[in-house]
Amino acid sequence: MRNEEPQTRASLRAARQQEAQTQQRQTREAEFEQAPFDDPTSESRRGHRQQTAETGTDAKISRLKHRLNWAIIVVGVLIVLVYLVLFFV
Repeated sequence: MRNEEPQTRASLRAARQQEAQTQQRQTREAEFEQAPFDDPTSESRRGHRQQTAETGTDAKISRLKHRLNWAIIVVGVLIVLVYLVLFFV
């Protein structure tokens, strides 16, 4: 008789939510099957963002390497200056 239907509001709500999720999943699967795979012009936003971030990261790393080299040179020169001052004073 009514054994198929949920008995409480919470179970009815859960059953409806599960049905909605199942329907959404089926819709996504259908859209995925229809999507072209080999279209080079359809680059996703996420892919473009990731590629841009990698390019920006490479530039940042290069700039940091340059700054580190200069910092090492400055520290070396300062160490030599301190030894000279200590030696002659």
